[in-house]
This record gives sequence, structure tokens and C-alpha cells, in this order.
Amino acid sequence: TVAGLVWQTGGWLFGSFIASFAQYTAIYAGFAIVVIFMMWIYLSWLILLLGASIAFYHQYPEYQGRPRGPDYISARDQEWLALWIMSLVGQSHYDGERRWSIDRFAKDACLPAPNLQCVLSALEAGGLLARAADEPTRYLLARSADVITLKEILDVVRETGEHLEAARRNATRSTAINAVASAIETHLDDALRGKTLKDMVQVQ
Repeated sequence: TVAGLVWQTGGWLFGSFIASFAQYTAIYAGFAIVVIFMMWIYLSWLILLLGASIAFYHQYPEYQGRPRGPDYISARDQEWLALWIMSLVGQSHYDGERRWSIDRFAKDACLPAPNLQCVLSALEAGGLLARAADEPTRYLLARSADVITLKEILDVVRETGEHLEAARRNATRSTAINAVASAIETHLDDALRGKTLKDMVQVQ
């Protein structure tokens, strides 16, 4: 709509400007028309790109204000997103609501869909989510919420793409490093022991 209005207004201004050239000599008018025609082609492309940009950001508001360049999600953000996604799918399971699609996740999280796809893929590969036979693709629980533990959700995301097994084995001062890593895991296990997805959904 915006691009159409700009196009109509620009066309009217361009036509009026060309009509006003009748008062000038034929030589100068002919040269100027060529220049103005080239400018009109340039402005036409700008109007087209403006309309496309407005339509895109209207359809995908999560991209507004985001810096250009490759997107990066920290490990903490991935863990948070995994818990958030599982809680929404679990809640919709108990409420009997419509299943969640990646576009719906992206709109609610104000994040581009590619940022969420890696987390969704990890949860799916870990046997926590499954795809429904819908179009667009929607996600549902692969297992009952009372047998999916919160620790399992975090482990699925944290273990995705691990390629440092050899480095861990050969790292200098590995005893100290392993002690720290073991302490982190122990405290995490203690904090989440016995807590399932159903518990988190009911808390909400």
C-alpha cells in the first residue's frame, strides 16, 4: 500500500515535471528528459525496495532493530530457549490448544526463525519433540511431560554439536578442569533432581 501510494505520487510529479518542459527549447528539453528518465528508473527501484522492506518487516517484526551479520546465540540463551519451547509445547498439550509452529515461536520470542531452528532440531533429535503431520510444521511432545526431566532438556541442548572430546582428554591440567566441570554438573543435578516438564508447566 505504501509503495503503491509513493509510486502513484511519484508518477504524477514526474508527469507534471515533463509537461512543464514544453516552455523550454527542444534541445535542452530533450537532453533533460533523458536525465530525468534515468532518475525516474532509479527512484522506481527505490520505491520497489522500500515497499518490499516494509512488507517484510511487517510480516517478520522480530527482525526489526537487529544488527546485520551472522546471528549468534549463547549457550545460556540456547538453554533458556529450550526450556521456554518445551514449556509452551507442554502447556498447549494440557490445555488442548493449537500446536506450535516455528513461525509462532519466532513471533513470540521476537527472534528470527533460524535462531530457533537449531534448538528445535536438538530437542527433536533428543526425542523430546516430534513433528505433527500439519502444514506448516507444528511441534508436539514426543513423550509424556511427567517423564521428561528438566535436566534432560538442558542436556540435550548442551550436548548438541560437541566436538571437543579429544581436547578434554588431552587438555593441560585436565584434573582441575574436570573437577570444576564435575562440580557444576553435581550442583545442577541437585537443583533439578526429580523435577519434570510437568512440574514446570504446572508452576506457570
